Amino acid sequence: MNSCSIHASSFKGCVNLKDIFLPNTVTKLSRTTFKDCKELTIHVPAASFAKSFAKELLISFQAC
Repeated sequence: MNSCSIHASSFKGCVNLKDIFLPNTVTKLSRTTFKDCKELTIHVPAASFAKSFAKELLISFQAC
């Protein structure tokens, strides 16, 4: 399986970002990737790195 990362601060300050869908292939995210995205919900596969990341940083998520 290929994996990918989303770099630090990629979406930092995107205050209008409401939803983002991340596949299982996302295996690396930075603590600042979604900094200041207060309205964001991350949609993730149930057993994924992105779900664990969202839970750890208290980012709203929905498993799909």
